[in-house]
Amino acid sequence: AMANVPANEMTLFLSRQAEIAFQANDFAKAERAFLRLQELNPNDQRIANNLAIVRARMGNSAGALQALQQAVQTAE
Repeated sequence: AMANVPANEMTLFLSRQAEIAFQANDFAKAERAFLRLQELNPNDQRIANNLAIVRARMGNSAGALQALQQAVQTAE
């Protein structure tokens, strides 16, 4: 059903979903939403930063570092 949703609307939907999941401490769901967001918006540094924060909260410091390094590469 989601296939026909325009990318910009999908981005809004996923951002909202990620935000709600994060506030509910459902970091696994938030991580999935941020990963999908990253696929849609590969050059958005905020998404990479948010992904890093979520992974850090999950205790995944290696994954957080990876997301931050991606954000740095994107910025260059």
